[in-house]
Amino acid sequence: MNCLLINAIFPGEPIAWERVMLRGPYMIKPKKTRQAQAKLRRQLKCIAPMLRPNPVARYGVQLVFSTSSGRKDGDNCEKLVLDAFLKKIWWDDSQVDECQWRMIRSASVPQTHFVCYIIN
Repeated sequence: MNCLLINAIFPGEPIAWERVMLRGPYMIKPKKTRQAQAKLRRQLKCIAPMLRPNPVARYGVQLVFSTSSGRKDGDNCEKLVLDAFLKKIWWDDSQVDECQWRMIRSASVPQTHFVCYIIN
């Protein structure tokens, strides 16, 4: 039986992960991606301040992205969320064994509905 960990709605327009830029030997994450991930982490801390990552647990995630825009790449929105919660919910996103997402386009209220559970 799976154990529900988080069922939360993060308000605001879902942001898609942008490709890392190469500047010589350095890899630079775009500012828009960094800001979106920092916002998700702040909101998560408000929702679940005592949450600590478990390095051995296996996780399942369900995401519903409600976007006011008609063009968003759902798998890149998923990647941004999974990467944002590194060391916050899981140690590494390779611990996520189940993932399902849905994109609702032209939504009147942009948001991300995030459900995370531990797989037993």
